[in-house]
Amino acid sequence: MRKILFILMGSLVLASCGNNQKQAVVYNNNLVKIQQEVAAETPKFNQLLQAADSAEAYKLLADLSTYIGDEQKKAAVLQFDGDDFGMKAALLEGFDFFRKVLAEDFKKLLGLRFARPAPADARQQVQQIVHTIQQQGAMVDKKFVRAQKQFAKKYNITLQRP
Repeated sequence: MRKILFILMGSLVLASCGNNQKQAVVYNNNLVKIQQEVAAETPKFNQLLQAADSAEAYKLLADLSTYIGDEQKKAAVLQFDGDDFGMKAALLEGFDFFRKVLAEDFKKLLGLRFARPAPADARQQVQQIVHTIQQQGAMVDKKFVRAQKQFAKKYNITLQRP
């Protein structure tokens, strides 16, 4: 009787592990899908700075900010029954970062772009803003990748990098 109970319990544990791995894969894929959808919109960041007039640029800025907020909400409602090692929190932090960049940094960049006359140090200001965005963005990205690797290791998921 004990052997049967032990075998039954062992098979239940194995079955639940397999199910947990499947849930982990679905959860990971859903987060990555949202991340990829946002990444597909990043060319619009450059369009902001190449807009013909300020009205067009600020409209695009507002649209991008709304889009990022909508994607952030989609990610926020995703749930996983287990330890995700902060993966969703890191993704949401990335969206917060994008929204901050749009609300603050890109507004400064647009202000410089459309200022007449342009400030003498406009080029240096733009370079500093872009440099800061790149540094902070790299840190946010590393945080997500680190959490995703821990998550993948625990749930035996093979990650594919582009």
